[in-house]
Amino acid sequence: MKTIRESIGRPMRWRRTRLIPAAFELRIGDEALATLAFPGLFGRTARAAAAEGEWSFRRSSIFSWTVLVEDAATGGEVGRYSPGARAGTLRLADGTAYRIGNGGLFGPLKVWRENGGALITFSRRPLFGGAMQPEAAASAEPRLGLLSAFAFYLLVLRRRRAASSSGG
Repeated sequence: MKTIRESIGRPMRWRRTRLIPAAFELRIGDEALATLAFPGLFGRTARAAAAEGEWSFRRSSIFSWTVLVEDAATGGEVGRYSPGARAGTLRLADGTAYRIGNGGLFGPLKVWRENGGALITFSRRPLFGGAMQPEAAASAEPRLGLLSAFAFYLLVLRRRRAASSSGG
């Protein structure tokens, strides 16, 4: 797979590749840059891959929105996501932290460094073929694959929660 950093400035889209169980690819044209797959129909776990590595994302319990990020090969914890009102924090094992959430009340989902530098912006409707736009500053971010896949994982969880609370 080509790295996402090599493709900054080109239109990228997360596309569903399988309905049951759900699977997605981040694509530029015919080229896949990252993948996200849920092994079960209603599971709390997903597996992601990008050129930088492979990870597992797992909610710590069925009633918790805290998510553990683990290295898929070793099972070692890479980081932990703690939700917040409009934005949560992904704190990695090395102490680096990223904020993931809505920049404003009705704004699109964004990923930015804890100190404020924006990295990724998702379109308003990312689950329906919407675009993901890495910012120019993201070209220096070594974890762009992980951040892209994890932010999209959170969007999928939000969509599932909204569908279950609306009865459909």
